[in-house]
Amino acid sequence: MTLSSTALQNLRKHKYQSKDDSPLYNYILSPVWNKLVLLFPLWVAPNLITLTGTLVLFANFMIVTQLCPTLTEPLPTWACLSSAITMLFYQTMDNMDGKQARRTGTSSPLGQLFDHGCDSVVITMQAYISAAVGRFGIGSITLAQLFLTAMLPFWLATWEEYHTGVLHLGAINGPDEGIIIIACIFFLTAYTGSDLWVQRISSVFPNTSLPPFITSLQFNHVVAFACMFPILGTCVINFTTVFSYLRKHKQPILPAVQHVITVLLYTGCSAAWFYLSVGTYGLGSVWHTYPRMVQLCIGLGFGEMVSRLILAHMTLQDFNLAPRPLLLVLGAFFHALFSWYYQQALVEEQAFTFVFASLMVLSYSHFAYNTITTLCSFLGINVLTIP
Repeated sequence: MTLSSTALQNLRKHKYQSKDDSPLYNYILSPVWNKLVLLFPLWVAPNLITLTGTLVLFANFMIVTQLCPTLTEPLPTWACLSSAITMLFYQTMDNMDGKQARRTGTSSPLGQLFDHGCDSVVITMQAYISAAVGRFGIGSITLAQLFLTAMLPFWLATWEEYHTGVLHLGAINGPDEGIIIIACIFFLTAYTGSDLWVQRISSVFPNTSLPPFITSLQFNHVVAFACMFPILGTCVINFTTVFSYLRKHKQPILPAVQHVITVLLYTGCSAAWFYLSVGTYGLGSVWHTYPRMVQLCIGLGFGEMVSRLILAHMTLQDFNLAPRPLLLVLGAFFHALFSWYYQQALVEEQAFTFVFASLMVLSYSHFAYNTITTLCSFLGINVLTIP
């Protein structure tokens, strides 16, 4: 993403605005983090705090996915505990970076982009870890957890900020209550064992009068659906807020809708790739043989798109509706569609997926490196140290 001199001047003028209505955040979490941040020396850069939290969560992600490659294996107690602890650790570090920036007088647009850019990649790891702890398996529930419960609300919150200028978190939101609830579920799983989540309602409540389509559900399905509906309600609020803002300021709605279409295409084509691939190759699909690699690379692509949207907001530029990650996912979708329709692949699926993953990593790395070096040079700052 090339930044013109005008865009860079707009970046210098950018002021981050956020509002968190959560009582949990305002009366408990934030005061605790205000105390904890004092433990950091003043020479510790805020972005280093963000990166530390990200790397710790990534390490836990690698361990959990090694222990639970198909998302059906029961995790040992210590892995459930480490998942809960690292989830809370990331939440804490993610909130203390901004406090450290204000404490050291080093707040900058780069810090905002670095923070939210890490968040946009981490949500894929958090969703995957949740699927492993809950033993969702590789399938529709895990995809819904990733695309509908994690990616869509994150994109819409960023999209709302792009149009209104304010990142607004409601009285109950994912970054605050959501992570606390997930961590509590992980602690509960460590205590009870993960077999709880794969039991059907009928086996625990044999005399219930609930209809069969409900009693046949496993507890992990119930939890997944229970988490999904309030999150989708938040998405409705995002739409209402943006459309009301645009009408009030007499701005066109179509460009805003196009931004949403971009992420719907990205997640929709990713999901279609899964179903087409599994329909063609069954358990030999790359989604079953290399699930961690495929989903992590899709998460990287999503992270790049979110970061591009944030950067466009900070520099007052139009958002590119066809970013590189979307083009790569479209390519994967059409390759899978061809293979499914003709029952013959243009390129062997495993080789194609390795190329896809390599290009996605290169795309993200290129974007991150160019953006960070450009912003550091223009703002006269370092990314991981305080000058």
